[in-house]
Amino acid sequence: MENKRNEKQFEKIFDIKLLMKLHRFTKPFYLVLMLSILAVFLSSVGDLFRPYLMKVVTDDYVTAYKNEMFVSDESFGHKEEVLFNDEYYIRDIFYEDLELKPSYKTTRQIIKDGDQFILLNDFIGKTRSTDDYSIEESNNSVTLTIHEDGKVIEGIILSEADYQIFRENDISGIWYITMLLIFTLVVSFVFQYIQTISLNYVGQKVVYKMREELFNHLQHLSLSYYEKNPIGRLVTRITNDMNNISEFYTNVIITFLKDFIILIGTMAIMVALDWKLSLLCFSTLPIVIIISFVFRRLVRNNQRTIKIKIAQINATLSENISGMKIIQLFNQEKHMFKAFDVINKEHLKAWLTQTNIYAILRPSMNLIYSITLCFLVFFRQ
Repeated sequence: MENKRNEKQFEKIFDIKLLMKLHRFTKPFYLVLMLSILAVFLSSVGDLFRPYLMKVVTDDYVTAYKNEMFVSDESFGHKEEVLFNDEYYIRDIFYEDLELKPSYKTTRQIIKDGDQFILLNDFIGKTRSTDDYSIEESNNSVTLTIHEDGKVIEGIILSEADYQIFRENDISGIWYITMLLIFTLVVSFVFQYIQTISLNYVGQKVVYKMREELFNHLQHLSLSYYEKNPIGRLVTRITNDMNNISEFYTNVIITFLKDFIILIGTMAIMVALDWKLSLLCFSTLPIVIIISFVFRRLVRNNQRTIKIKIAQINATLSENISGMKIIQLFNQEKHMFKAFDVINKEHLKAWLTQTNIYAILRPSMNLIYSITLCFLVFFRQ
């Protein structure tokens, strides 16, 4: 006779029939579900927009004083231009934004030397360190000599007031980006609140309806069904498995959609900023995909084993507790303990297997991340 604790083994990765059955319970809440998906999308856009704002405030304002500046006697017609000593200055990043690029007479750059700032009459590059050149001061003037080619560049030391003239627009820009960042944080909070409330509402409503139908279904099953299926297993199906369905709505859907949107958005932004550097970052992506598919199968099969063992433990406990008088009457305590111990050890083994799988997966992802960084450092030298 087949052991009534045996569980049916499922091999399908995706079962459309089960999804259609779940669709019946979800259908009344389509509008709420669509609202939550829209909230997930908008909050994900906010998550993508914040790093971009940090990039703008850093590159265009905080460290932008080191950028190349174009100089002209006439106005460039841009709000970010600076008037200093009857000359108009505009940074390269803003000069590129001009539709009609006017001519300029020279380029200049501000560098920092100790506690003072120097306005050079030429551009030496943003990546040069103080070891690449030497500076000689004479009153308010300086002479910079580049060690590599011996090039000599004249300049002047800026006073605090002169330096603030060049940084005035930066302070305004930083305030503007800060306000915009706070606005995106508030908007993202609102959308995250909406998605959390709506998805939890749908998940709990679906579970509520399913539990009612399951309980009603159990009341009309034949007595032979209860002879073949332990009570503990049925309780597991109505409690633990229902919680998994609720988790599907409240966490799985939102995590999948949010991660997918952020992943696609991040890749698009990376390509827009520097497609060559992006290709280097994507070079290890096939390895990540292969590892993900392998570990997905391992984790899925092991998770099914864990669920089966939990159901068997609950069934065994239910039978033993309800029939404890009979077990003690026939002196079967040791026999029943051994039977329970076998199931419990199998459950422990399944969990340890799960731990081993993740113990390999996470370091593998970290290793691939480190390899990608090595590629970036090596090929961008």
